[in-house]
Amino acid sequence: MAGPFTPGGWPVAAPFRQLLGDAEKAMSSSMEQLVEGKGFTDVLGQAAENAVALTTLNAGIWDMVLRNLRMAGRADVHRLGRRLNRIEDKLEVLLQELEKIGDARDPQGGSA
Repeated sequence: MAGPFTPGGWPVAAPFRQLLGDAEKAMSSSMEQLVEGKGFTDVLGQAAENAVALTTLNAGIWDMVLRNLRMAGRADVHRLGRRLNRIEDKLEVLLQELEKIGDARDPQGGSA
């Protein structure tokens, strides 16, 4: 075993190593030419827009499926959360008014 070894332990001949290096250089320059043009950025932008559109459609479809199955979907839970927050705010105002009325009826603050 007179040749140099790769990290995997197999001997690699110099011509094969040269061939791999040349192939890597050619692939590298081809990829650089591919990504430096405006067409690549356009395609990449369209792919991102399509991914967002598909995600939005997917969410809408699943909301519709849950609604048709009479299960609470994301929009329903969000609407119920807003309604619950409004009710809690009203109850807080009502509690404050009751405390004011209680303080007005019992100015000493003592219990009977």
